[in-house]
Amino acid sequence: NWIEDWRFLVHRYKENKYVFWVDPKNEPHGDAVWNDTSDISINRKLQIEIISKEILKINPDLLIFVEWIEKNHPRESENYDCEPPISQSWWGNIHPIQCYPINEKIIPKDKLVLSPHIYGPSVYPRDYFESKDFPMNMGKIWEDTFWKFSLQYTIILWEFWWDFEQKDKIWQIALIDYMKKKKLNNF
Repeated sequence: NWIEDWRFLVHRYKENKYVFWVDPKNEPHGDAVWNDTSDISINRKLQIEIISKEILKINPDLLIFVEWIEKNHPRESENYDCEPPISQSWWGNIHPIQCYPINEKIIPKDKLVLSPHIYGPSVYPRDYFESKDFPMNMGKIWEDTFWKFSLQYTIILWEFWWDFEQKDKIWQIALIDYMKKKKLNNF
């Protein structure tokens, strides 16, 4: 059971000062939602809250890294306000947190790190990579996809590198320049 597995890991490394963060679910695949449903098999928000509560009980000093979903797949009764203005790469859609924030009694903001994965042209092709103004158009896209959330949450861009050639190289250089300008860090 995944909860017992996490309890074991957190207990095992509790005294290790080099283990200071956990990522309860790396790159969730398949059906996933971030909303108020009670279906733990697909509700990413609920999964993160349940496991983080257990993790922080054992080691309250850990940071909880949260990766994201591609689409929120809203229920019929919901609107799409929780979706990004443009299509996101896998694990890059932070937008549902606007409508369905994490319960801060379970994961205090000072323990929560949003960790979107964003990918360049060779990994996750998008129309904006083909734009005439690429890579100058990326600043606005990054503003809408993750920067605006850094005003409320800690954000670490965890995965954004790939082959350092051709368009990917141009994209990565533009991203690093953007991160420097915004004082946004990564490991």
